[in-house]
Amino acid sequence: MEAKKRGVMLRINYEDKTYYTDAILHPQGYMKAKYTHLDIPADKAPEILVDLSGIRGIRIPCRCDDNCIILIISGLSMLKICVEKYRIMCREHVWISKKKDGMIYVGPIKTSSS
Repeated sequence: MEAKKRGVMLRINYEDKTYYTDAILHPQGYMKAKYTHLDIPADKAPEILVDLSGIRGIRIPCRCDDNCIILIISGLSMLKICVEKYRIMCREHVWISKKKDGMIYVGPIKTSSS
């Protein structure tokens, strides 16, 4: 992966709905980012993702599934995030928080081209 931000298309599945939105794939090291992560516009994200980002954010368990990550939200349906043309992976948890610029941070993740 090149060391610069890249616009990507996300597919987010939650409950029985599928959301498509543009996002930014921000690699580790670019603009001093500690981890590779996704920046998702809050105004285009599913409401559950906006709610989870909250004031200080939240650490959510996750697992990998095909080329996507699945966020395991206690007591709710799973939320699946896929990035077109990339395989994304997570370890055991991701951090979800709302940034000052109105974007939702989801990371750390790992990527590879598919």
